[in-house]
Amino acid sequence: MSLGFTPDTVGAVTITDNPLLASAPDLVNVSHVHGAIDLERNPALANPFGTPLARVEGRMVVVDSAGITDLQFPNLVQVDSTLEVTSNAALQSLVLPALSDVADRLSIASNPALHHIDFSSLVHSDDFEVVDNPHLPTCEVLAVFAHTTGAQQQSGNDDTASCDP
Repeated sequence: MSLGFTPDTVGAVTITDNPLLASAPDLVNVSHVHGAIDLERNPALANPFGTPLARVEGRMVVVDSAGITDLQFPNLVQVDSTLEVTSNAALQSLVLPALSDVADRLSIASNPALHHIDFSSLVHSDDFEVVDNPHLPTCEVLAVFAHTTGAQQQSGNDDTASCDP
């Protein structure tokens, strides 16, 4: 499906309740979103954004999108509000190494296949929760919490997994 544009800057992006949508190739080169990103209940949609994504001037929500196996945004430095990644059945890794601050809530919850997160530059989130990700090593979560200020909560992650190389 083509959305009919090719700019690197767009307004808010909402893709919800599309059981057959498998891709949105026009979004792969977007670097700046003037508004929110809302991806919900799209079982066949893989991650529509590419590595250029650097700024989201609003919230970023990825919920119940079983087609997404990896969310890797190496250049994402800004999410102005909530970042929520919840109930994504196939999500295995969440990699946002350049993101330094989430002004509101950062929630990573109920992703049954998630086994790796990278928030190596994160220094603050007002409310940071990582809960009910049974394959995510708790030691990875605690390592992120160690360099991040703000309220923190973690539970239901893998307490037995090792973080040693």
